[in-house]
Amino acid sequence: MRFKCPISGCSCSYKRKGDLKVHVKAKHPERPEVANKIAAPKSSKEGKRFPCPYYGCPCGYLWKKDLLRHLKNAKHGPVVTWDDLFYRFDEYYS
Repeated sequence: MRFKCPISGCSCSYKRKGDLKVHVKAKHPERPEVANKIAAPKSSKEGKRFPCPYYGCPCGYLWKKDLLRHLKNAKHGPVVTWDDLFYRFDEYYS
């Protein structure tokens, strides 16, 4: 599926909707209302099957392989689980 430029006379098309929006803003600045009608791509975890488990990370993926690649390459801190917290709490207060 390709997203075609809605400006008459322009034959540009893009694989991603976000790229089309960038194109319209850059090449057709006289038509800002057109760029505003093009929805921005979602950047949240909402609707994603494989959200990043790190607190505060907004990334989410449709495919497990993409999440695994993200976990391998992202600069996240260590994961803290509830078990870790309870163990440290018990250790500290006993």
